[in-house]
Amino acid sequence: MIALIVFNLLAGVASPAQQSPHEGHSNAGPVPLEILQRPVTLRTGIGELHEKVSTHSPEAQSFYDQGLAYVHSYVWIEAARSFHQALRLDPNLAMAYLGLTDAFIGLQDVATARATLESAKALEKGMSERERVWLSIREGELQFAEDTASPDGYTAYRKAINEALKANPNDPWLWIQRGLADEGNPFSHGQTGGPDALAFYRTALALAPGNLAAHHYCAHAYENMGRSKDALEESALYARMAPVIPHAHHMHGHALMRTGRTEEAIAEFLRTKELEENYYRSEKIPARYDWHHAHNLTLLAMSYQSLGQMKSSEALFHEAFSSPGYTDFLEYNRKCWPEFLLSRQRYQEALLAARELAQSA
Repeated sequence: MIALIVFNLLAGVASPAQQSPHEGHSNAGPVPLEILQRPVTLRTGIGELHEKVSTHSPEAQSFYDQGLAYVHSYVWIEAARSFHQALRLDPNLAMAYLGLTDAFIGLQDVATARATLESAKALEKGMSERERVWLSIREGELQFAEDTASPDGYTAYRKAINEALKANPNDPWLWIQRGLADEGNPFSHGQTGGPDALAFYRTALALAPGNLAAHHYCAHAYENMGRSKDALEESALYARMAPVIPHAHHMHGHALMRTGRTEEAIAEFLRTKELEENYYRSEKIPARYDWHHAHNLTLLAMSYQSLGQMKSSEALFHEAFSSPGYTDFLEYNRKCWPEFLLSRQRYQEALLAARELAQSA
């Protein structure tokens, strides 16, 4: 009887696809602005990306490029810090404000994303024609994020990209953005792409071989399409290109899991965990503010569980469950802990965990 109650409680926790991306969440943002505005230095090992922007400061350009690399690896906190650092060096760098808009959409902090977009609009006179196109695209994306239920917003967002591609078909960043838009969700950011998105990313790579963002998103698309060998190759390349990015190793772990190479997957998830925990210590940032940490712990726990290493699995599932689920994706993944308890026939504990989950959903 207890098991049935637990199943019913867990069934009431909607999957991310069933919920509005902001349902039940505050617009105050999951990460304090004090952290997001902290000064930062230039880093190595995060992968190299470059997009020429209107600035007279080479250092501001470098920090903008660093923010770009972090955005396309889902390191939202460091992306925001890098864009803020670029603005300290050049307060008129409108593209850095648009970079912040992208990072805050990633953090699902739509209100702050709107504020940074308005700051970019205030600097529109100093933007190049290409940058004004990106202002239009990012505004369309943000309007879609503000009301994901509106088909008009999504249509306008895609139209802005398509019009830009007609005028500039050789711009790889436009093709990458078109692939992201194909997902139909402004918050998935390359994680749910399929065949159409893949075609856009491959076009970007034809125009800009070695583009880190395109390789990353190709890995996700291949995984979603069940093309495990291709996903394995792309994720391995991504990890080599960005060796200190936790998600790069985590993504390779994904691909290894799907090909049955569980021990190797565990090594990648452990490397991810090590990189994250070193980062939290060195930057004095609590793990609870990093959306990626709990997700990695969950997949590491699943890997140990599949090998019958239940003690290790239990500790990791419980740690992930104890992390705040400030996005629907994270909240949904917290189901893994009561499900694990059910599988171990620990029904009373499973019931308590399921009730806690249902109350927080």
